[in-house]
Amino acid sequence: MYNPGTDHWENVKWILRYVKGLIDKGSVFHRNKTATLDVADFVDSDYVADLDRRRSISRCVFTMCIGVISCKTLFQSIATLSSTGAEYVVVTKGVKEAT
Repeated sequence: MYNPGTDHWENVKWILRYVKGLIDKGSVFHRNKTATLDVADFVDSDYVADLDRRRSISRCVFTMCIGVISCKTLFQSIATLSSTGAEYVVVTKGVKEAT
């Protein structure tokens, strides 16, 4: 990072434009009127989010009734060949976390 190139600066500008578009957005979990004590798991992946290392990001959020009880975001340890592969990896991680 001591000598960033043009590609790096373009990526920084893209990230800043992306964040600017998300200023008024957020994650909202609505409480179900017939809420039980069941734990809900929400998983998502961002395919090849890190362009330098070609790694995807996995996100897992566990909720119970109205609150978040566990939240995890990390880079996937393997490089997948498609967005479907990245989704399979994050679902597997979600099941492991639930267990």
